[in-house]
Amino acid sequence: MFLSLLKVKNNWDNAWKSPDFRLKMLIFLLIDVGILIAFPYFFHWIESRTGTHLSDPLIENIPAIDFSVPVFGIVWGAGLVLARRALLNPQVLLVFLAGYALLTLSRFLSITLLPLEAPQNLIPLVDPLTNYFYAGKYITKDLFFSGHTSTVILIGLCLSERTERAVVLGASVVLGVALLFQHVHYTLDVVAAFPLTYIDFRIAQWLVKRS
Repeated sequence: MFLSLLKVKNNWDNAWKSPDFRLKMLIFLLIDVGILIAFPYFFHWIESRTGTHLSDPLIENIPAIDFSVPVFGIVWGAGLVLARRALLNPQVLLVFLAGYALLTLSRFLSITLLPLEAPQNLIPLVDPLTNYFYAGKYITKDLFFSGHTSTVILIGLCLSERTERAVVLGASVVLGVALLFQHVHYTLDVVAAFPLTYIDFRIAQWLVKRS
């Protein structure tokens, strides 16, 4: 335990000595905080819009099942894995913060450009922590593309240890399937999360490495 804490301190001390690291950490932290502040206002606005119902044969032919607990467990379990790795490797946190900013801004744009109505028989996700940033309400039009799925994918991509990365990315697939059974998203929302998140992750890597 002592050696681990010492390693954490040394790694962060070394990272913090870099003016480039400090500047980028501050920039992406401020952007992410701004995004969290904007969440309730943005989602209140999209809930007030009239959107389009998509025809989705898969959703229409599977039962609606409440998987809120497994979804909650996967998202926050992946978050704990990220936190552990970020303590040991500050660069992991920096890439995640950059990726999360790009990912969320991408979702703001795609949701704005593609207003959708929720799938039939939707069962609201019950997640007290996430719902706090949604103004304490169940949001049903936060659709294209899936935020829960993309966040877990991003976490997996940020992990450098192969086994952890494989487990978290595998969990993102399970999460996506659970969301479909809960009728929270259309199939398109979940499938599109994988390539779009990867693009944002690669851009985030480039931004972090760029001097």
